[in-house]
Amino acid sequence: METKKNCIAEIIHHIATILGFFIAGYYFLQKRTKTFCKVLLSVHMVTQGYGILKIIGDTIDGKKRFMASFEHVSEVCNEKEGAGRVLPWLLLSAATVFKLGVPVLLGGRKK
Repeated sequence: METKKNCIAEIIHHIATILGFFIAGYYFLQKRTKTFCKVLLSVHMVTQGYGILKIIGDTIDGKKRFMASFEHVSEVCNEKEGAGRVLPWLLLSAATVFKLGVPVLLGGRKK
């Protein structure tokens, strides 16, 4: 069952993945970024790049892996009334903060 809320969650997740890749790339190319932070940013870029490849693959194949995961989390939490609605969105917000926050925290540091 594909609802409007699930589609919105999927779009938010995909945009965060793409932005996370480009933000990490931006800070990676800055000369003032420390070497250790560049290594961590490159690892972040690789993982987000893999996510982008999965998004492209899902688009080509017509699969909805994100929807399946989102609905699975909702089903697992259905035993409790509030958790079934809140937990998937809480996980989505945590993933978005991680995808966008890590590159900013690593790249925003001064030498």
